[in-house]
Amino acid sequence: NRTNFLANPRLEANRLAQICKDTELVFDINPKIISFDKYVIGKVYESTFEIRNTSTVAHQFRAVPPKKLFFSLSLGQYPQGQSLIAPGLSAQFNIRFSPDSLCSFEDQILVECSNGSKAVLPLVAKRESPCLTIFFWSELWEFCLKKINIFLFNL
Repeated sequence: NRTNFLANPRLEANRLAQICKDTELVFDINPKIISFDKYVIGKVYESTFEIRNTSTVAHQFRAVPPKKLFFSLSLGQYPQGQSLIAPGLSAQFNIRFSPDSLCSFEDQILVECSNGSKAVLPLVAKRESPCLTIFFWSELWEFCLKKINIFLFNL
């Protein structure tokens, strides 16, 4: 003869309250922004970031990769190979950037937590603006007299 016992509703309510605490962000992303500032065409650049569980309960998360083809997200390195992150532990990811031009790029990685909260990690690739120098002669008659003045303008 088998007896089915009901679960204590108070314990179930406490567990749900711990897991879904107003969908507050339970993961901390370090660094807060990933930037690439010195890049050339044809090379691949790589940066690392970590996602740390700051809550008191183990959680899972999903990292949505960037939409642009210039950025790619590697598979994560989880503690002990599990996707469930215990409190205080972190997972590490590598982001690769391979530009095909010298223009600026922007994208993001979306981190969705198991409690419903979301975090965004911005990806920025921006070079310094080039300095354009223009050489010209001040007046034509000075050129004829072999007095050449060169003016430099930074735009």
